[in-house]
Amino acid sequence: MPTMTVFFDKPFWVAVLEQHDADGCVRAVRHVFGAQPTDPELYEFLLRDGVTLLRRADSATPVEGRDATEALSADRRHRRAEAAQTRRERREAVAAERYAQRRAKAKAKHRGH
Repeated sequence: MPTMTVFFDKPFWVAVLEQHDADGCVRAVRHVFGAQPTDPELYEFLLRDGVTLLRRADSATPVEGRDATEALSADRRHRRAEAAQTRRERREAVAAERYAQRRAKAKAKHRGH
């Protein structure tokens, strides 16, 4: 049975969804709201993004007992590293494309000589 806790973690309001397994493992996922959410906003959020949150919790690393905070930070670090790798690859692809365009333009300029 999943449990969601909303609390103030300066300077943002944060929701942590915990999912406890039968064998005592906990899977947790964190969502940052920013401003304090009202009850209707929380209800709308759960209707809109609740399934996504549960799927993220299912794919999170299971931990035993109180290690949930460490698992959340490890999961966050992992997602950040993946995002950084994706950004780096995209940046390198754009740079290679620009280089190819510059070389093609330079060749076209000197074609008549």
